[in-house]
Amino acid sequence: MPEAPLLSLVTPAHNQGQYLGETIESVLAQDFPAIDYVVVDDGSTDSTPAVLKRYTGRVRWERQANLGQVRTLNAAWSRARGKYLAYLACTIFVVLPSVMLVYLLVVPMRGTLGGSFIDLVKDLVLLTLGLASYGALFAFVGAKFKRPLMIGLIFIFGWEQAALAFPGYLKRFTVAYYLQGLVPHAMPNDGVISIVQGIFRESPSLAGSLLGLVAIFALFLGWGAWTVERREYVLEQ
Repeated sequence: MPEAPLLSLVTPAHNQGQYLGETIESVLAQDFPAIDYVVVDDGSTDSTPAVLKRYTGRVRWERQANLGQVRTLNAAWSRARGKYLAYLACTIFVVLPSVMLVYLLVVPMRGTLGGSFIDLVKDLVLLTLGLASYGALFAFVGAKFKRPLMIGLIFIFGWEQAALAFPGYLKRFTVAYYLQGLVPHAMPNDGVISIVQGIFRESPSLAGSLLGLVAIFALFLGWGAWTVERREYVLEQ
């Protein structure tokens, strides 16, 4: 059996002591046999240095003056030893509060926050399902194609918009079609393209939307994993 290739995983950390220990433990708990884990402390003033000291000998880490995330990430990449590179950071704590803040700023409150709380929950569920489905799709695109960013932009702003604008079955091959069936009020309704889409709109049922999103997630995540595994086999040959 061929030896597993070395995977370098890097984490830039700045004042993340509250979450850093759990992050490191999640990496150490992986059963992949060849992980080179690098953590760079970007001049933290909290408990981050103390947390890193507990993992001396198990994780490669170092401390530097505060240079910002981009320069810290580049410093971590330069210390990587593996054949493949990966990046791990705490982003959900930034994304979710930002989503809730934007929601509260742009959505009418109907007099009270409580009156819109149910819609807030629905939209957060929609966001989760949408991110999972698009994430699985783009994971496949990134594993399969050489220019994933260009293909992703063409899919979102080209294919999806065109497929939703005309009647027929093609819209069933988009993610937005199934998201429409979950929260119709979240879809835009201004602009020429939106007006045309509204004329031919066919929203699927709730069950159909959920089934479609789950199918997209499972299909493309599995296909992406299979693609990565197959390419790894070819490279090892």
